[in-house]
Amino acid sequence: MLKNLPEPIIEFKKYGFIYHNNDFTRAFEWDRITKVIAYKADLITSDDIRIQVFENEDCIILTENYSFFKAFNQQMLEALPEIKKNWFEDIAHPAFEDNTTVLYFKENQARNDLNNSR
Repeated sequence: MLKNLPEPIIEFKKYGFIYHNNDFTRAFEWDRITKVIAYKADLITSDDIRIQVFENEDCIILTENYSFFKAFNQQMLEALPEIKKNWFEDIAHPAFEDNTTVLYFKENQARNDLNNSR
């Protein structure tokens, strides 16, 4: 779990998921996800694999220690088939290296967002 933070709640929906954390609630649609980044956080005596999920500028961080992480990964792999199925093992090894990897990047959406911000 991210240090001293309560575990968020994820509700899976046909279109994506709803993320609840304390007083923050946000719906994410799989077809609007623009980027997913995976990395390994060094916690001195162990590592923690995390993913950042972006919908445009909004981002959430999920850690492998969350109880729903495996279910989330399965849903993510089904919804975003471009993500390599064994990404977790690629991030896990070698130990104590951050192995930051962009798992998914929706280029067209990112380009549209850039053009719309001009």
